[in-house]
Amino acid sequence: MEIYAVPQEPPSDGAVRALDQRALGLVFVMAALMSLPQTLSTFAQMLLIGDMQLPFGVWSMLLAAVVFGVVQLLVGFAVAWQWSSRRLWFAGLVACGLITIVAAWNVMSEELGVRTIIVALLETVGTPLLVVAAPYWFRLRRVTEAHALGGLLLVSGLSTAIGQPIMMFDQARMLTSMHAPPGTWLGGGVEHALTITIAIASLVAGWKLARHRPARRAVLAYVIISIGVHVLLTGAKLIFLGPYEDHGIKAVVITSTLIYLPLSLIRPVAVWLYAKRELDSSTASVDAALPWIALWFVPPLIARCLLWEEFSIYAGDTLGFVLLAICLALGIVLLLAARDSLRDPGVWSPWLVVGAFAAALVTVVVYLGHKSENTYSHYADAAVAPVTLIFATALTAAWLRRRVTSAG
Repeated sequence: MEIYAVPQEPPSDGAVRALDQRALGLVFVMAALMSLPQTLSTFAQMLLIGDMQLPFGVWSMLLAAVVFGVVQLLVGFAVAWQWSSRRLWFAGLVACGLITIVAAWNVMSEELGVRTIIVALLETVGTPLLVVAAPYWFRLRRVTEAHALGGLLLVSGLSTAIGQPIMMFDQARMLTSMHAPPGTWLGGGVEHALTITIAIASLVAGWKLARHRPARRAVLAYVIISIGVHVLLTGAKLIFLGPYEDHGIKAVVITSTLIYLPLSLIRPVAVWLYAKRELDSSTASVDAALPWIALWFVPPLIARCLLWEEFSIYAGDTLGFVLLAICLALGIVLLLAARDSLRDPGVWSPWLVVGAFAAALVTVVVYLGHKSENTYSHYADAAVAPVTLIFATALTAAWLRRRVTSAG
């Protein structure tokens, strides 16, 4: 049974259905794994602290966010492996998203305000609705058959390779200001080095898949390295916490660590299970997931522009306006690049435009983070991962599509 990318024949009504695109399932899985660990860890920590005096609305909001993340992960598996119940799971995802927003409004309506709730609605429900509605909006009648895994591995490895040095520099500034002991520096350095090792393994496997070379060993090496690194880091953190005397903080950190471990293993396991089906065919392109990744970032980028005051507070009036304009333009060009790519497998120049705007956004974020009076900017650090992912997606898509055009 074929697992990759898209149906070879359009549905009977002539319209492409997004939930029939297996590549989109992988995007759902990866997106869920980016947010679910933090969401689940926060909920577990609240339970562990035992603050049962919190209002019921707060608990319902936290629980709704956890359920949303879990259902998003299940939607990814349902679409990637084409479960017959995938449309029901997607409907459940939308329902969970709406419940989460309603719960947040019920608890913090005065603090959040209408615009913030609209932003949360666009980011939570708007993204899945856009990727599902896009084929109808673009009037797609056919999507070219392609694989997804090679492109995803390239994007993952490249974004990590770009983002890790930025985060290493920020962490070094923080440790310097704290006069951290050598052991802390060594631990942080080892963790970053192991993360970059996973990125290199991901790039090697993705490169081989993209060039249609035997990749089974490379993919297996990525899976083993990824699992081994996460298990090693978890064990090291637990050992390091052994002599820690504050039992409350110790319990919270141990809980978070144990939550992150199984969730971090889902990605390599899913990659291996998916790869076993794509490795049997080496003729298709490997960029099937990239237009869906582009669509995934459109609602958050557009939504952020509704909170223009944040740009001014964070970057100042002038640079804040520049940041807002880049986010708005990047959201638009991502939408256009995704549309053109889904229509024509040979289109690659729109991805260069996306890459230019993404590079500008990365540059501004890094500049603002490093010029901040604080030695460690949480806001900038939180923005590094998504903006480098967009940049890596654009570069990977342009290269893969250019290869298709040159080969033709």
